[in-house]
Amino acid sequence: MNTIEHTFAVQKDTAVAIINDDYSGLSDQDCTQLETFEATLIELHLHRYLTCTDPSAEPEFMRCDVSGLLGDCLTLTLMNLGE
Repeated sequence: MNTIEHTFAVQKDTAVAIINDDYSGLSDQDCTQLETFEATLIELHLHRYLTCTDPSAEPEFMRCDVSGLLGDCLTLTLMNLGE
């Protein structure tokens, strides 16, 4: 069975909010963007569970898949929940 790994670049503050499931530190705009991103994940993959596969990784400057803005991002991986 082939496994496809889906990874996403996510700005550091947003990534921390996703991992801890605590969006209290995000702005209203960030929350709206994140809700849209998570709804898309659910639509395409039937869940929204992301993990940081390398917690010691330093953020890299790239385009965030949630906001579309350039910034210091961590790479998050969509968890494989199996069948």
